[in-house]
Order: sequence, then C-alpha cells, then structure tokens
Amino acid sequence: MPTELVECYQMNANKKLYDNSTYSTSADIHANCMQLFLWKSANVRWSDFNITEKDRSFINSLIGSFVRRGRTKRQAGPGGPGGPGPRGRIFPMTGFRVRREYRRLSDRERTAFHAAINQMKMSGQYNTFANLHQGMVVTSAHGGPNFLGWHRVYVALVEEALRRINRRISLPYWDSTLDFDMTNPANSIIWSAPFLGNGDGFVTVGPFANWQTPVGRLTRNVGGGSRLFSRAVIRAIMSRCRIREISEPTAQEQFNLELAHGGPHVWVGGQMSGLNTAAHDPVFFLHHTYVDYIWEMFRMRQARFCGVNPSRDYPPTMGEHAAQRPMDGFPQYRNIDGYRSYWTRFWYRYERSPTCARWRPFCGTPYLRCDVARQRCVSVARMVAPMVAPAAGIAGARASMAFGGSPPQTMASSLRARAQEATVMIGPRFRAPPAEPRTLDANIGRMAGVRMRRSVNTTVDTNSKKIAKAKSFGDYGPKFNAPPSDGRTSDVLSDTFAGGVIGFDPITDPMVQDGIVFPVSEPLPLLPTLDYPEPAINDLLRTPAQNSFFLDGQTNISNWAFIPVRVLFTNDREGISAYFPEFNSQYPPYVGQFPMFQPQREKCIQDPSGAIQVKVQSSGLNYHGTFTENALIDTHLPIDSTITYIGIKSPKNSTTEAIVTAVHSCGIMCQAHCMIPNSKPIAFKPCNGVLKIEGNNTNLFGNTYKEAVANAWKGKQFNDILSENVRVAFHCSMSSVSPWTPSIAKQSSPQTTKV
Repeated sequence: MPTELVECYQMNANKKLYDNSTYSTSADIHANCMQLFLWKSANVRWSDFNITEKDRSFINSLIGSFVRRGRTKRQAGPGGPGGPGPRGRIFPMTGFRVRREYRRLSDRERTAFHAAINQMKMSGQYNTFANLHQGMVVTSAHGGPNFLGWHRVYVALVEEALRRINRRISLPYWDSTLDFDMTNPANSIIWSAPFLGNGDGFVTVGPFANWQTPVGRLTRNVGGGSRLFSRAVIRAIMSRCRIREISEPTAQEQFNLELAHGGPHVWVGGQMSGLNTAAHDPVFFLHHTYVDYIWEMFRMRQARFCGVNPSRDYPPTMGEHAAQRPMDGFPQYRNIDGYRSYWTRFWYRYERSPTCARWRPFCGTPYLRCDVARQRCVSVARMVAPMVAPAAGIAGARASMAFGGSPPQTMASSLRARAQEATVMIGPRFRAPPAEPRTLDANIGRMAGVRMRRSVNTTVDTNSKKIAKAKSFGDYGPKFNAPPSDGRTSDVLSDTFAGGVIGFDPITDPMVQDGIVFPVSEPLPLLPTLDYPEPAINDLLRTPAQNSFFLDGQTNISNWAFIPVRVLFTNDREGISAYFPEFNSQYPPYVGQFPMFQPQREKCIQDPSGAIQVKVQSSGLNYHGTFTENALIDTHLPIDSTITYIGIKSPKNSTTEAIVTAVHSCGIMCQAHCMIPNSKPIAFKPCNGVLKIEGNNTNLFGNTYKEAVANAWKGKQFNDILSENVRVAFHCSMSSVSPWTPSIAKQSSPQTTKV
C-alpha cells in the first residue's frame, strides 16, 4: 500500500472518531483518498495551471472543510437549508445562500461584494482560482457534458471562499438578457464606476481598476463581437429535455448552451474572451452564475415536464468528460457530482430574474427600467441625462457627464478599446455565435462593404480616359412613410448621445457610492427547488459501467489485461459462519483497537427483487488508469457468490501494480482477501487489495476478456472455480468494515481463510 494512501486513511480515520458526519462509511474515505492519490503530481502538469503546492493545499482545505457525505434518504432527519444538516447531505461551512441579479444588490451589498473580491485578489486566492481555468481544463471542462457540472462546482467554491471573508454576501449573477434588450447594450450601467468599471479598453475606473493579470492589465472591449444572451436563445434551450440536446458535442447550434455562453465571453472582450484568461476578469463569475441559473431552469423543466431525473441525466461519454472521472482541479469530486441535486437544495437558490408587466411596471431596483410595451425589464443606461431642457449631440453628453455619468460607447472608443485589447496575450478564444448588428465587428464589416461598393461603383470615360466616381447615394425621389426608428438603426447609434432614460431622475456616481439610491433590496420570489422523488444514488441498481480504456494518456484496449475476481456476499455474520467458520476469526484482532472499525450495520433501500450490485474497481498505482465492473448478487439468499473480470494494465512489458476494491449498492466496502502463495489447500487472508503482477504469471491474467474467462474455468468443475488462478476475493455484507485494516494494524496477525 503506498504511503500516501495509508496516511490519508489514517488521517480520515482520526477525523471520524471526532466527527461522525464527515464520512459515513469506509467507502467514502477510500473514494476521497483514492481520488487524491490519482491526482498526484506525477500525473498532472501543474505548470499548465501556474499553481503552487500552497495553492493546492488551499483548495483542498476549502473542499475538505465542508464535505459531509452520507448514504440514504431514510437516514435524513429534520434540518433546513443552512442549519444542522442530516447525514446524507452536503453543506458549506458558511451556510445557505441566495444568489440575485447583480443590479438587485443594494448599493452597500454591492460595495461589500466588490471589497471581498479585492481582498481575495490581494491575498492571492483569486489568482489561484483564476489559474485553474486553463491548461487541461480547457478540454476537460469544455466541449462536453462536464462543462455544466465542472463550472457549477468551480463557482460554488469561489463563492465559499468569498463568504469566508464576509458571510453576508453571495455571488450575484449577470442576466445579460436585460442588457441585450437595450438600444445599445454597451451603454449598460454595469459598465460604470459603481458597478464593474469601464468596458472600453484598460479598466481604469471602478472596483477592479488597474488590476494586473498574468497576461497584462485587465482589459475589456464590450460590444466588440458576438452577442449577449437573449430571451429567444433561452426559449430555444428550454424547448429541449435532455442534456445531450443542449451540450457539446451533440447539441444543434440553436440549442447549444455552451456555444451560447461563449457569446458574452467574446462580447465583453479582453481577458474575458480567452479560454485561458477569462477567469481573471470578475465578470467571468457573474456570467457563469447566470449560465448555472439557466441550467437550473432547464433542470426544473426536466423534472416537471420531461420526466427526466436531472441528477442522472449525464450522457454516456468517454475520456476527460467521463462521468466517473475525477474533476480536474477538484479531485474529491467526480464529473457527475456537478449534476447532483444537493447543490441547489442545500447550498444555494436563485432569486428569479426581475420581470415587470403593464399592471406592475417596476423591476425591484432603480438600475432596471420596465419596458411596458414589451413587458420586460431593461438595464438603465450608464449615462443619465439631467431632467432639464433636452440636450443633443456633444453638448448633451457634456451636460450628462457633469452629473457624474460615464461617457457612452462610441465607434471611436470601441476602436481604441480594440487597440488596447491587442496588447494583451489572450490566446485561444471561446467559440461563440456570430456578431449581431450592434457590435463593432458588424459595424466594421458594413463599413468595409460600403468602401468596397464605392470603389467598384465607378464609370470610365473612354474618350478622356478619366475615372469619375459615381455618387455614393443617388436621388431616389419620394420615400415610403415608415414608423420611427427602433433605436438600433444608424441614425440613432451614432457617435453622439441623444438622451438618457425617460422618466427617471438623474443618478450620479457619488449618489450610488454613498448608498442613497438603493439602500435596501426587497426580496423577490426564488426559483423553486426540485421536488421530484429522487432515490439516493447508492441505493438502487447502478447504470452499467462504461469503461474508456484510457491508460497513461492513450485509449487502446490492447494495453489492458484482465484478471478474475471473486465476490462473496453474506446477509449476516451468522449466515457466513454456517458455511465458513474460519471467517469469524478475521475481525476480533481489530475490534476495540480502532473504534471506527467496529462493524456497523447500515440501513439501505434495496431493490424489491433482492438484487444488489457490487462495484469492483481497479486503480493503477504505477500507471494512470481505472477499470470498473459490476457484479450482481441476490440478497434473498443467506450467502451468494459470483465471479467477475477486471481490467488492469497489461504486465507484458513491465510489472503492474494496482489496488482492487469492491463496494456494494448501499455504499459499504467489501473486505479484500488475498490468496496465500503456495498454500495447500488454497487459503486466503484479509488484505488491502494491492496486487503486483509480473508478466511471466500468464495464468493470472488474460490478454483479452475471453482469455481471462478461459484461464479461470480451464479444467475446473462448477464447485471448484476459486482456484489458484483467482488471487483476490471480496467478502461483502451489510456491516461496514475497513478494507485496509491489515495495512494499519500491522501488529495483528489475522487468521487465514481456507477454501
């Protein structure tokens, strides 16, 4: 047994002595320790993340402080969000929280949120999290179903770190549909000093002014390209029922949530537009909290209208997006853990995004106005004209700035922002939808088209050999009567600013910063929690195991070999003693020496058929790869057994070292028994399941699954399967007994089991 695993087991054993809620069974301890071991430095290029050992310790300590695992819903006692939680649930240390739209924060709440982020930045914690969103995460957390789950865990951990600084805050979300419905989204109030700071080039005002990132000064170019979320895009996503229909690589473009999420990334520009740099702009977390909000609405639709269990709707995937693969950066979690329902049941809930109607023309904040004609809330522009005689053009803009406003986004400022953005080494950018007509990309494209047409639209005077340019716009005579501009045409979106928000008093930066504009935020309705009956993941039959055959960075089945493993299940101690009296002698040496190893009977909701699955898994110790197989057992019998075949790295070229474990559907691990070499008759003793197989032991493994089966059964009778070719067996029951007891209690000499 590797020293790192033994130390991890011992550490968690001591924790359980004092805090019974940390881990309910030995299966939880093993899963935690094994995932940490697999995420070792030898298997990860930490230089890709620019993360130090201190940074890793910070993230691991953050996760370890609030992970509380349990088994079944029957064990769950009373307890509400944020309070003392029952077993089987996971709670953050800082309690339950509610996430609201960014403009719904009161002025003082928003200031406190900004202060907490700046404190994280000064301590280095912010950069630690931001550096995680690069390197291998670019592929393992993007381009597949793990995109949604990984970012849910990522954002939740950043929020937890913020709340360690100030428990009264939570991460807000940026509903960019509220900006999309503006005349010019680039002029939204959130790109002003009291909110996120300017968006036209280097960030020089606001709470994140003059921030330095690993690739240069924090820079933005809002409205440069692509597009924000729109209600039409969200309606399209909500028309689907399965994750595979809205996630890469199977979703069609009009329903692809990950593709749509790339739009705001590119629209904000600067660091936010780059895959490896986006998290260095705090806008990233507000945007991804809204992506999570959209996903939660989709999950509600799945549960209520589609008859789909959201926590299990993980598409069959291999490689980096495989459901059971440890999350890059957060090895305590598997990819599928991001899909669990406990996040929005016990961690956080969302306040609904503000809405309004003709009979209720209010949005719950002075920073949003109600568009009564369309019955929707729209962001206030960041420059508000004074309530005096209307001013237009440059004079109007100067008058507005006298009241503390920020200048609007213009073609000149957008071009300047693009030039400053070019000085930052952003690298590969997010895949995003095409630019909408109001962006700089679209405007430059139109200008290029006009220039091209003007250069082509020429006439040649053959007599004088002179080139005469034609008029750019001809005299078309009388024109059609038409409605006024919708606010998005070139006669409105010019370099001048023609006014502010009608019907609102001027809001100046000092007023906002003094907290006199929005001192109190009245609560709005929350998104409902998912109320469908959800069986505990470990209680019923698991879905079939799907192995990726991923080994040391390659997917090749020829690199694998297969070994037979015997699984024995007994309903109780009395049942097995009737068949194998020697089994009774294996436990006494440990009972009393280590209290956590006292056999404890666990409650379990079993399948009515009596079937129970035993998951047998091999994990490489000198190679990087895992293999899982499920064995089916009938619990109606006092004792039942079966044999299964597990993949390991082929020992043809070098010795293979692996640890084999087994855990049944109730989340309880089985005790491993290894054959004593050269024992006559064949005898087994409790062990930790660590195997070392040489290439010359051809009887112990098969190069193919078929060959392994043939080796185990060759010349054997049905009552003599457990031969010298089966070197490891597992005893499973309803009692939780540590499978690594022999590794820790080395002073004990357990009796062997003769078969």
